[in-house]
Amino acid sequence: MLKELDLARREAEVSSLAQAEQDELAELREWLAAPEGAKDEHRRIAGLRAEVKEWQETYKKEKASWMRAICELTKQRDLQVSRADLFAKQLGQWRDIFQETDLTNLEQEWDPESSFYANEDAERRECQP
Repeated sequence: MLKELDLARREAEVSSLAQAEQDELAELREWLAAPEGAKDEHRRIAGLRAEVKEWQETYKKEKASWMRAICELTKQRDLQVSRADLFAKQLGQWRDIFQETDLTNLEQEWDPESSFYANEDAERRECQP
């Protein structure tokens, strides 16, 4: 899709440049044929057109910059959405596991003296000076 957009943009630029050359050539012919007083007016108009052309180039560059930024933000958003989907899927799997686990007899079977943490606490007490 980006290649197609790039190709279309380049075709438009080539067409625009060809038209600009034709316009410039026509203006030059007009200027050469014009009387001396009209030549100053043609110079002023040419200056204004050059300024417009500069603004158009700036606009194109800024637009391209914004389009790249939008594409990058879209990619980041898509990545975040896929991460959120993965997290939701994993959360659902854990929820299923916990729902399938029978926890009713857990408190009755638990012996605090034999638990892993009780052994760790005893080891810590032994190591302290």
